[in-house]
Amino acid sequence: MNKSYKELWDLAASICSVLPESIKCAAGWKKFGKACYYFSNTTTDWMGAKQFCTDQNSFLVIINNDNEQVSYPLCLL
Repeated sequence: MNKSYKELWDLAASICSVLPESIKCAAGWKKFGKACYYFSNTTTDWMGAKQFCTDQNSFLVIINNDNEQVSYPLCLL
């Protein structure tokens, strides 16, 4: 693992460790910030994924910037 990647990983781990504990997520879901996320191993198209989320009273995640692109996956591992 190169030094920059390790530093990023360590930073993400420290951020993730101080997230609020007040939010409880259903079994199989992972907490990040003020929301719960679900990762499916099932391959489907966008409409199928959207329908699954709708059935779960949830929404597909929207990644708005590079910071979210990096931090979401690291905190949700």
